[in-house]
Amino acid sequence: MKITNAMKSVLPLAVACALSVACSRSHDGASKYEIVDLASSELQLSGDGMLLGTPIQLTRAGDNLIITDTKADSFVHYVDLAAKVYAGQFLPKGQGPGDYRSPVLLSEIPGDSKHFMLSEPNGHRLMRMEAVAGSPYLMRCVSTLQSPDDAWIVTPIADGRMVTTNGYVQHYELLTLLNPDGSVDRHCGRRPAPASAFDQPPMAMTAAFQFDLRVSPDGKRIAAVGSMGESAAFFRLEGDSIVTVSEFCNEAALPNSHFENGNYYGVDGESVMGFIYSAANADGVYVLTSERKLSDPDSYSGDRILIYDWDGNPVGEYHLDRRIRMFTAPDATGTLYAVTEDGCDPTLIEFHLPD
Repeated sequence: MKITNAMKSVLPLAVACALSVACSRSHDGASKYEIVDLASSELQLSGDGMLLGTPIQLTRAGDNLIITDTKADSFVHYVDLAAKVYAGQFLPKGQGPGDYRSPVLLSEIPGDSKHFMLSEPNGHRLMRMEAVAGSPYLMRCVSTLQSPDDAWIVTPIADGRMVTTNGYVQHYELLTLLNPDGSVDRHCGRRPAPASAFDQPPMAMTAAFQFDLRVSPDGKRIAAVGSMGESAAFFRLEGDSIVTVSEFCNEAALPNSHFENGNYYGVDGESVMGFIYSAANADGVYVLTSERKLSDPDSYSGDRILIYDWDGNPVGEYHLDRRIRMFTAPDATGTLYAVTEDGCDPTLIEFHLPD
């Protein structure tokens, strides 16, 4: 299946999944629901000046930060966080040898601080990439697999297989498991959606209910976070099976989807965005949410991050001093990196958790 511009607009642009929480709670009843205010500062980098066009993803690979950008001359920007150096643009756009075809979608590899995954759906390629710090800085492909048509963002899991999810597919299941050679193993997992959504054909239903994936650093937990609205599902790996831990779909917060004659025609501008981007670490899943309508300026931004543990329990929030479009989960130093366009051109900033 070729990805069209209309489909790209609903790629995991961000991601979406939220529960409204008014009280302190946790799965063990011991921890309080904690709200933390975070202040930002612009990330100061040496090297040639970084000019972001339309960034769509932030991906960590150890001390390397990779930013995909649809309007840059090449597909990604590379930042060496350890040295605070902007290393430049990599992955040239084009159709020739050594070039990459739009879109390119990145994901982290659990437990691997050196490499990241790159999916090129329209080229049917799935690549393990390496960002090499030094003089010169390099970005190279370590291995390549032939990928199925519906493999967008792909992440390895602990047993050697990989997991992906997609919309515009001929099955209702949320997850697709891939064998180590890139072939399809199975489809599994219920797609969180109201019962009425399953009255639509799979192609239309899955176009309206798309999800982004996050995998825990040990590769044994999977979270699927909905794009717009408030829905999510949490899974764990047991043997060769993927077991549902929890799921939710807030029907009151669903976007106003337009279906006609078994086809999906998008959502109207009065739909509230809901969740727009996610990130994860060993502690849990972090979801950026927007209260703005799709028709509002800068609707794909938010200043509130909801935090879930890997069982799907809401455990806290970050309240940010400026709106952001994407971010990374807190690292070992308590640092989150983000891209903001709040009163500025796209800019890389950082937040630090209090001690």
